[in-house]
Amino acid sequence: MSMNLIIADTNQDYVERLKDYILNKYQDQYIIELIYDKYQLKERIKQGKCQVVLLTPNLYDPEMNIKNIELPIILVDEEAPLPYPDKFKRSINKYTRITSLMLYVEEEYEEMERNKPVIYGVYSPAGGVGKTTIALSAAIAYAQAGKKVLYFNLEDLDSTPMFFEKAEVPPMEVLLNLAKDSYEQMLAKRIGQDKRTGVMYFTREVQTLDPYAISAEEVSRIVDTLIESGMANIVIIDLSTELNFLNRQVFEMADYLMMVVNQNTQSTYKTNCFMAQDELIEPIRNKIKFVINQGKEFSINQDVEVIARIDKLYATNPLGLCEYIAQNHFLSLHGLNEQ
Repeated sequence: MSMNLIIADTNQDYVERLKDYILNKYQDQYIIELIYDKYQLKERIKQGKCQVVLLTPNLYDPEMNIKNIELPIILVDEEAPLPYPDKFKRSINKYTRITSLMLYVEEEYEEMERNKPVIYGVYSPAGGVGKTTIALSAAIAYAQAGKKVLYFNLEDLDSTPMFFEKAEVPPMEVLLNLAKDSYEQMLAKRIGQDKRTGVMYFTREVQTLDPYAISAEEVSRIVDTLIESGMANIVIIDLSTELNFLNRQVFEMADYLMMVVNQNTQSTYKTNCFMAQDELIEPIRNKIKFVINQGKEFSINQDVEVIARIDKLYATNPLGLCEYIAQNHFLSLHGLNEQ
C-alpha cells in the first residue's frame, strides 16, 4: 500500500528534484504531494490525515493541526535547536543523500507504528461477567511488554483500589511532563501507579461516579493530554454497563472495543441485543473484539473476532488472577503478538 508523503519547502527546484528521484527509485511506494508555502500547508493539514510530512522550518506554523500529521520531520540545512512541539522532535539535514533520507523516513515510520497509541474501550451490556478483571488483565499484559499503560475506570463504582496498591508518589515522569499549566498539574496529582505491575491509573476524589460528573470531552482531554505528553501509549477505558452518551462517545473514540461475554443466559442475550442495534454498531463494527470469559468452549453466534477464551478460574488474590490471565491469554492483543 502506497504511503502518503508531503514535501513542503519554498525551494521549488529542490522539492521537484526530490520528488522525481523518489518516484524513479521507489516507484509506487509513495504518493507525493508538493507544497511551497505556509498557508497551503496549513490548509492541506486541516483537510485530513497526513502520513508523512517533510517540511522546512520556514513553513512551520504553530497554528497548524499537528494531530492530523502521523509523522512530521523537519528538513534542516544547519544544526540548530528546533523550538517546536515534541511531535516535531525528528529532523534531518535536507541535503543528506536521498537514499539516506528515505531510509530515515522508513525507520522512523516503523518505530512510530510500533509505539502508536492504542485506546481500548472495555464493555459488556451485562454485569458480573468479569469485565474489570479482563480490562486490568489487558493493561497488565501491555505493561509487561514494556508499554506505558493508563487504566481508566468509568464504572459507577470504581473498584481499582481493590486491585492496585498505589505508589507513594506519582511517577516522577508524570509530574515533569504534565506540570505545564493548572489543569495538567491537577491531572498529575490524579495519576497513580501500581507498585507491582507498573500500570498507571486515574484516581477519583470520590468512589461513586455521577454519570453527569464527567463528560466525554473531559475524558477525551485527559486521554489526549497523557498521550501527547508521551506518558501513555496504551489506554484501557473500563466502561459501565450503561448505553449512555459517555459510553457511546468512548465507543467512537476507541481504536478497539473489547466486549466481554460469558456463557450465562443474561450475558448472551444482552450481547446479542447490543449487536442488533444496527445504527449504533455499524460505525464501530470493525473495532469490536470478543473476549469469552469463564467458558472456553462457549461460542456466540456473531461474526466478530474472538481474541481470547478463558476458562473459569479461581483465585483469592484479584490482582494475581489478572496477572495470570495477562501472561496466559492476551498475546493476541494489538502489538503484543509482534513482541
